[in-house]
Amino acid sequence: EKIIRGYFTEIDIKKLGYHSFRSLLKLSNYTTQEREKFISFINTIKEVMWFMECEGRWDIDIVTVWKTIPDFEEFQEQLHIQFNEIIEEEQIGMLMQLEHFPKEYFITTRRTTFVDRKFEEKELIIDEKDQTLLRILASDAAIGIIALAKKSKLSVNTIKERLKKLEKNNVILGYRPFIDTEKTGYTYYKIFITLKHYDAKSFLALKTF
Repeated sequence: EKIIRGYFTEIDIKKLGYHSFRSLLKLSNYTTQEREKFISFINTIKEVMWFMECEGRWDIDIVTVWKTIPDFEEFQEQLHIQFNEIIEEEQIGMLMQLEHFPKEYFITTRRTTFVDRKFEEKELIIDEKDQTLLRILASDAAIGIIALAKKSKLSVNTIKERLKKLEKNNVILGYRPFIDTEKTGYTYYKIFITLKHYDAKSFLALKTF
């Protein structure tokens, strides 16, 4: 019924030497043609990891990954050269820490767990075989070991050994289903909150709430 749309592998891109940026954009005074041109431009950027049109405070939510900050700045420059006339406002942030809350509301009314992800700055050098495995698993975490061996042209034992090492070094953080919440009667919201004058205790209280 397409409630589960697939399975993906959660990868710590910091370990691979990448920086993650979130760009929130508010657009104005644009035509349908300009909107389509904007979306087409975003679709050509292979570093885009997440792209969503939304309603509310912001119109566009883009997450991109880059090897260097100057690479991201070049992307920003190209974005503004082409679409500066329709970009009314922009807010940029760099992803430093992620706390993942599992979708426990499907089975219980009370949350019991969350996963704290603190990304390390230290880059881990991986070879071409590891890159091949990560590339395949990034989009299909449910692939069987035999199918993975055929697709990667590696032996089953080699794959098992390499996956174990990638998991141990926290390059692979976990495997998750992609759930279409709309089909379960839920509506998906993102809330962006700017904090000020807070300490560790008050931040923990907010997170606990």
